[in-house]
Amino acid sequence: MTEKQQDAIDEIMDNFNFETCSEMMLAVDFGWYAKEYPKGDVPELRKFARKHLRELCKSEFKMTGTGGFEFEKGEDEESGFWLTMSFIPESISTYPY
Repeated sequence: MTEKQQDAIDEIMDNFNFETCSEMMLAVDFGWYAKEYPKGDVPELRKFARKHLRELCKSEFKMTGTGGFEFEKGEDEESGFWLTMSFIPESISTYPY
């Protein structure tokens, strides 16, 4: 992992509002099948997010998502390396009919 990747992960971990995710999960009984991540537990949400951000940085993929989280990475000359993390409890897409 590069220093820029680690800096980007640290920035997300320092600034993302995991408490809001926890409150939403508890309010709507949103949880994961995997028992190692208890529903709404902020330290476990942080652990889950950091694990998936690191995996994305090491992978060839530009985007991934799981457990309500979406992770995206990119790099360009103007802004350098960047990461995005979102928590999306519900979404829908349609395809051409």
